Amino acid sequence: MDKSDSPESGAAAAATTGTDKSTDKSTAAPPPMQRAPAGTFKANTSAARQTSSSCQTLAVMLGLLWLITLVLTFVLLILVMFFVLQRERGAR
Repeated sequence: MDKSDSPESGAAAAATTGTDKSTDKSTAAPPPMQRAPAGTFKANTSAARQTSSSCQTLAVMLGLLWLITLVLTFVLLILVMFFVLQRERGAR
């Protein structure tokens, strides 16, 4: 049986070949981040700010719409109750 055929040959070969962990690709530190071209960051920030602003505006509009709907519902409920009570009084 040849040494290369044994199941332990991979681990033994790695141990005997002297592979250093610092040069191993799986444990090496990632490369440093590359610098973006001038103006790229500013454009992305502006686009992000614009999206955030439009989302915030939409949220405020939806909140106001919900509040107006709530107020109108209560006003309508009060008017209906008032007219129902008036009709009950007139029937007596």
